[in-house]
Amino acid sequence: MHGNVITNFTGITGETLKYGTSYDTPLVYKSEYICLECENFFETVKWKHYEIILCLLQEYWVKQRELMTIIEWYRNYIEFIAALKNWLTIRHNKEK
Repeated sequence: MHGNVITNFTGITGETLKYGTSYDTPLVYKSEYICLECENFFETVKWKHYEIILCLLQEYWVKQRELMTIIEWYRNYIEFIAALKNWLTIRHNKEK
């Protein structure tokens, strides 16, 4: 059974699937405008390297805290942590 869907997104249609004898029937929504992109990779992080670098740079970050406001220090540290994780992240292709 096909029907219209009440939504603020145009181009969606709905269909009720007749499945079994249950009163609960699944609904399937379709749209020509929605695209799903499957990424064919997964990521791993070299966490041991991450930990070692953080330990080696701990004294530097403590000194930096004394030189700037807490907000400035926090923003810089968070950016550093994100960049470090990105640098130590390896992308592997998935086999299908």
